Amino acid sequence: MRTLQFTAKHFMARQLARPSGIFGKYVMGRFLNRITSTHNSLVLDELALSAADRVLEVGFGGGALLERMLEQAPGGCVAGVEISEEMMAMATGRFRTQIAAGRLDLRLGSVTSLPYPDGHFTKACSVNTVYFWPDLASGLAEFARVIRTGGRLVLGFTSDEDMRRAGLDQHGFRPYSADELREALVGQGFRPGQVRSGSDARGTFYALAAERM
Repeated sequence: MRTLQFTAKHFMARQLARPSGIFGKYVMGRFLNRITSTHNSLVLDELALSAADRVLEVGFGGGALLERMLEQAPGGCVAGVEISEEMMAMATGRFRTQIAAGRLDLRLGSVTSLPYPDGHFTKACSVNTVYFWPDLASGLAEFARVIRTGGRLVLGFTSDEDMRRAGLDQHGFRPYSADELREALVGQGFRPGQVRSGSDARGTFYALAAERM
């Protein structure tokens, strides 16, 4: 039984990191939208979007936050980068009208090599993805590159204590504390601001905002 539990948790961890296959295509998008709803709300509040913002989300999953950003930035542009081909296909179908109108740009890619020019965005965010980045410094450096000076980055992440308590650090997750992320942000040219917290049935989560210096 213990082996089965370990295997199931490992499978879900892999799907959370990169939804794939039939399970990723038909299950993970809706699942991600449901479990990240309150996380997305906290991050969206911290983004404080204006109508004309150019905003990027890295790791958009089921696309729920993209939809809300499109509503709040009707005169700007929303973009998304996603590593999962299944999530990209789902979002491309869901948002075909916004893509055709030039209001949404979706691209397959990684946080360590964002497919956009320097200073392209006024704001950017990523929710529950930092644990899976191959390299924290490289990911933050790429955000720093594509966000203009004075722009804002918001990272949404679950408490490192809760992640370790759930044993996720044994299944491919790299938990970070708020202090660790603050230090890493400073090292890549950001000025960290306030950390806001919330909670749901799975524990405590945070939104950390930082200004591109």
